Amino acid sequence: MCLSIGAHDNMETTSQQQAINQGSPYTSVLASLWTLANKESYRSIADRFNVAKSTISTNLEHFCSIVNEHLSFHIAWPTANKLHDTISGFQDLGFPNTVSAVDGCHIHIPKPTCDNPNAHYNRKQSYSVLLIGFCHYQRKFCHVNVGHPGSWYDASFPPHCWTYIIGDSAFPLSKHVMKPSKENGHLTARQKHFNQKLNSARVVIEHTFGLLKTKFRRLKFLHHKHLHSVPSTVTTCCILHNICLDTDDTFEEYGEENISLGEDPAHPPNDGQNYRDCVCNTI
Repeated sequence: MCLSIGAHDNMETTSQQQAINQGSPYTSVLASLWTLANKESYRSIADRFNVAKSTISTNLEHFCSIVNEHLSFHIAWPTANKLHDTISGFQDLGFPNTVSAVDGCHIHIPKPTCDNPNAHYNRKQSYSVLLIGFCHYQRKFCHVNVGHPGSWYDASFPPHCWTYIIGDSAFPLSKHVMKPSKENGHLTARQKHFNQKLNSARVVIEHTFGLLKTKFRRLKFLHHKHLHSVPSTVTTCCILHNICLDTDDTFEEYGEENISLGEDPAHPPNDGQNYRDCVCNTI
């Protein structure tokens, strides 16, 4: 990690940082990783690494920028053999022709200083930014979107004509997005079985969020001064999460609550309902 970041670190270093950061970029990388992995105060982290408090914040922003720019390839939609393995993996979990599971995760923040801070005020009466995450069966992210919950479907993911993304009731039903049939007290046995199979496979995204917040505890409350830096930090943690799994560095402790984004507003019948009925009849 240090070598990879250092190879891309071309930003000029101030004389003050050169004086106190003789191990840079190694010290900067280690301090940034420590900052993301713990909820320790910036002052305490600065004392730990023998740097100025302002340097911790500056280095973290720079670190996240480099990770996003040069290591983003660690988050990618599966193709070719990886696509086949992903579909087989979800099949083993009980749901056919699935390329990823999707859900939302609240990243709590202080009241943002922006034109409309109430846009980030959630139903739990706190401020947050929403992370929409897509993952495959091995709990690796294949796409992330940090921002407004309504922006998830603008993501440029490849709509394989014969694969599905599985989500909960908050997401719109379509021929590529499967969600459970709404429990209205009149579901058939097939529909109940369909819901059980989908939810059993979809739980992998909840485990993914749990692993993410367990390893990068800063995400439990991201105390950033500026809202514009939040997406970069959150995305960096998702990239590092995948790198950890690629190197078999796992931590089997979830502890993430199941976050409901609410029901998707009712829509008139569409192709998605026809596709869901077909899948329901074949499971």
